[in-house]
Amino acid sequence: MNDSLKANTSDIERLVRASRAGDRDSFDELVRIHQRRVMGLAVRMLGNVDEAAEIVQDGFVKAYLKIEKLRKPEPFEAWLLRIIANAAISRRKTAKIRAEKIEIVAHRENKKAPSPVDKQIGKELRQAIQQAMLKLSKKEVKAISLFEIENLTQEFID
Repeated sequence: MNDSLKANTSDIERLVRASRAGDRDSFDELVRIHQRRVMGLAVRMLGNVDEAAEIVQDGFVKAYLKIEKLRKPEPFEAWLLRIIANAAISRRKTAKIRAEKIEIVAHRENKKAPSPVDKQIGKELRQAIQQAMLKLSKKEVKAISLFEIENLTQEFID
């Protein structure tokens, strides 16, 4: 049976009131009662036990720091589950963004710097093109430059 079901509503309310008054032992008891359920939620949402454990720990810390803002003690479990769910959603978004950034960096890294041989071939090719361009008329050089280098269409080249 779920620990949160073992504790009755009046026990939870009492523990929440005591926690709001600063009783850490009462909050520790709330953690013990709810840990299994919130951990299950986090694992289902994240699919990773280690990440879920981090989210649950962070969620309990956040709940402890903000418990005085809980207006009524009765909805503690629902409030705690929302904290965990929101943290898991945030973690998934962060992980997705991180994965996209890693993918972009990996793509950039795959475009490795040219090797010395590639650099030499590029240099020789540029020299050959320059030599060939010197043999063309001014009109031909202009047309090739505007079409190939500046990407203008024929209608704009005269």
